[in-house]
Amino acid sequence: LAEENDIAIVDSKNVWMGSGHLALEAARMAKAGESFDKIIENIEEMRDKAKIYFVVDELKYLERGGRIGKASARIGGVLNIKPILKVEDGEIHNEKKAIGDKGAMRYMEKILKQESKKGSIVLYTGWGGTKHQSENADELRKSVEKFSNVDYIARCEVGSTIGSHTGPLFGMTIFPKIK
Repeated sequence: LAEENDIAIVDSKNVWMGSGHLALEAARMAKAGESFDKIIENIEEMRDKAKIYFVVDELKYLERGGRIGKASARIGGVLNIKPILKVEDGEIHNEKKAIGDKGAMRYMEKILKQESKKGSIVLYTGWGGTKHQSENADELRKSVEKFSNVDYIARCEVGSTIGSHTGPLFGMTIFPKIK
C-alpha cells in the first residue's frame, strides 16, 4: 500500500455474502502487493458487477415488513409463489415470481448459466431459516458443477438482520473474477 494510514470508505451496495467477499478480496489484493488505487478500482468494479438473488420461502415475512399486502401474501402462499428478489445498487427489487422451489431453482440456474457465459465468476450460495433452505442452497451449489468457469464456491448462512425481514430463504451472490 502507498501509505500505512491510507483509508478509503467504499459503499459495498451489497448485503450478506456480497459485503464479506469485497472485504476478503481487498485483503487478498493488499497481501499480494496491489497498489491502494488498484485495490479500490477492483473493489468498485466487483461491487458494480455483483449480482445477488435470493428466494423467499414464506410471504408472511414480506407482509409483516410491509413489502406486500395481506391479500398478496395469502394468495401467493396458497399458490406456492416464491418471489425471487435481486439486490441492485443497495436496494431490493422483485426479479421474478416462481411457482414452488423447483421453479425458483430453475430460474436461479438460468441466471448462473447466463453469468458464467460472460466469463469466470465467483459464487457464494447461502441460506437462512430451516434445513429445507439449507438443502436448496446445497442443490444450487451442486448445479454449478455443470459450469467450468466458476472459480470459487463458498456457502454462507444469512444473519439475523436479513433473516428477520425475509424469513427463510436461499440465494446466491455472483461476482466477476477479477485478475
